[in-house]
Amino acid sequence: MPGGGARQKRFPHDSASRAAASGRTFDVAALLDQERFSGFHYRVFALSWLITLFDGLDLALMAYTAPYIRDELGVSSVMLGRLFSAAVLGQILGGFLISHLADRYGRRPTIVVSAIAFAVLTMMTALAQTYPQLLAIRFLDGMAIGGMLPVAWALNIELAPKRRRASVVAFVMLGYSVGSASAGPLTNLIAPTYGWEGVYVCAGAATLIAALILLKGLPESIRFLVAKGRDSMQIAGLLACFALLGFISLSVFWKSFTRHKPKKVSAVYLMDEPALR
Repeated sequence: MPGGGARQKRFPHDSASRAAASGRTFDVAALLDQERFSGFHYRVFALSWLITLFDGLDLALMAYTAPYIRDELGVSSVMLGRLFSAAVLGQILGGFLISHLADRYGRRPTIVVSAIAFAVLTMMTALAQTYPQLLAIRFLDGMAIGGMLPVAWALNIELAPKRRRASVVAFVMLGYSVGSASAGPLTNLIAPTYGWEGVYVCAGAATLIAALILLKGLPESIRFLVAKGRDSMQIAGLLACFALLGFISLSVFWKSFTRHKPKKVSAVYLMDEPALR
């Protein structure tokens, strides 16, 4: 067909280019990247910082409650070392396995379920009566703790404007450091009166409250929805709701959405975005 080669060279056979050529797309990644920092971003980052704080707190508690556990359960230094190793091993495995689930089912549900899981497991630590029970609980708790952290980073990276991503990751990671640093003072405050069990009950209950707050206030990543090929009209509707609620600029959204007066939206995700590399 005359001119076919030129047309093929101009518009390669991939879905994004065909959609762009037909004038029926708007670029979700570009829309989010050009948006100003708003109250919506601060809310997401504050929630992520909060749950990351409890992530660091719950993992670090063993270092400060170990002397109480050693005296009460009669465990040796070697056995205590295995408790630390079990939590770290669980954290490593959880980082791989739960991140895979987040890529399959979404950032928001994975973060919320992981937070609820390590809240419950932290409280269950106080119920351990034997060393094997404690070892198993710490391993599972480590999996939930380790799995939540990278997914929280991914959510914030995908929602943040490109120019602020490095600052956002540093801010969220600061919550983990603050939580780890709080484990010692919390143990010193509670353990002398209520024992090491009281420390885990208190930390787990506070984490559960934070997880329930996430359940109500944490959004899903729009970039994830687009990358997974979810219904484009549903994504456009979600963006419109965000615009109307002030989470993103209504004028910027409407300008992007109506640029080509699309009959049907085909939401395009730029696959070379750093967030998915």
